[in-house]
Amino acid sequence: MRRRLFFRRGFVCLLACILTLALAAGCGPKKTEETEKKVQKEQTDQTDPAVEVVSEAETVENAVDGTTTEPTPPPTGEMAETKTDALGNPLNDDGIYYDENGNLVTEEENVNVDEDGNPISDQDMIYSEGGSDGWESVEYGDKEDFAEAVKSGYEEVTELSFEPANTYYMLYANGVYEIQYEGDSDFLTFSKGQTEEQVSRITVAFDQEETVKVNDADVKIRSFQNVVYLALWNKGGYAYSIYSDQGCTRDEMVNMISSVR
Repeated sequence: MRRRLFFRRGFVCLLACILTLALAAGCGPKKTEETEKKVQKEQTDQTDPAVEVVSEAETVENAVDGTTTEPTPPPTGEMAETKTDALGNPLNDDGIYYDENGNLVTEEENVNVDEDGNPISDQDMIYSEGGSDGWESVEYGDKEDFAEAVKSGYEEVTELSFEPANTYYMLYANGVYEIQYEGDSDFLTFSKGQTEEQVSRITVAFDQEETVKVNDADVKIRSFQNVVYLALWNKGGYAYSIYSDQGCTRDEMVNMISSVR
């Protein structure tokens, strides 16, 4: 009886050992394979430069399996600011860049642009109202340089009806020149050219025109509601005009015409 019980117990122990070995043989390699894949993935994420930065949405998804990756914050300070020139081209700290053709361009070269955004030089700047056909203009900042450039003989208004804060000197390709006087609330243009048409391009509405004698010249004075805006005359083979943007009195206009020399 004892011998039979011993054999039964031995058989049960043998069965348990066989089952344990079978389970170990079926599950062990699977766990090892999954572990190796996880280790390889972690090593690839750490060493591969092509791995992209994840967004906040990806961070939430990764949190399910216990791993998180914080998104890269946006640039701040100087990194967030991009300097551009008048054409929208990026500039470095020295104000220079290379255009699409590989040419080095400075910021100063693109200060003046036409209506299409193309850079133009000071010599190519076109007068906004005159356009082409001889009305290309050059503005001078120095009175002496301007006087030397004028071929028709330099003259100016020496007595204005207001105190100018700024004076602008414009010379056109067709020989016409203008001197623009700017005050706090007044703007006056003196023009000299070959014909009356050249010096009266500014159109003004007027309800009265009279002709007066000033310095042996017949001057046409045009006014609207008793306010004088334009004076036209010819002398010495040249045409002259004075245009007041805000208007002035008849006596003020006659005095300014008399002061032209």
